[in-house]
Amino acid sequence: MGGAKKESDKNKDEMNAEKKKNETLTGNVNKLKMEQEKLTFIIKEAYNEHEIKKKEIAKVINQRDVLGT
Repeated sequence: MGGAKKESDKNKDEMNAEKKKNETLTGNVNKLKMEQEKLTFIIKEAYNEHEIKKKEIAKVINQRDVLGT
């Protein structure tokens, strides 16, 4: 009986260790997802700002062309 108990305890310890690893990895995945969302937001903001600047430049070029004629 003692051998079966030791095996059972070993299995429980391994299962607990795997649960801890799983929790850690799940936490890491969640952190990475949050970081990805943050970076996606930053990229969208930069893209929008870039588009606004392009429109401003186009207006200035238009005004220059009108004044140049």
